Amino acid sequence: MRPAPYLIGDSQVEEMRRHTQAFARALGVVGLINVQYAIKDGVVFVLEVNPRASRTVPFVSKATGVPLAKLAAAVMVGRTWTSWVFPMSFPSPGSR
Repeated sequence: MRPAPYLIGDSQVEEMRRHTQAFARALGVVGLINVQYAIKDGVVFVLEVNPRASRTVPFVSKATGVPLAKLAAAVMVGRTWTSWVFPMSFPSPGSR
């Protein structure tokens, strides 16, 4: 596997984080939200926002190693979010 031909800058990641949080609040989402972004010439564009994430959860779980479906099920039956241990960092593209 080859690494991506470009990297997303910290400021762009922060901008996407702010947009995602604003969309979730505006849509009243309680749970996961799927937002697709594109970046061209350093400008972040929003392509799509869905207040569901049926395909995103397996992808993100595999990419990060965090079992999100198991985590969600545990939270639904009353286990606290803070009782889970998460990795301090996630793998870089192409490092697996």
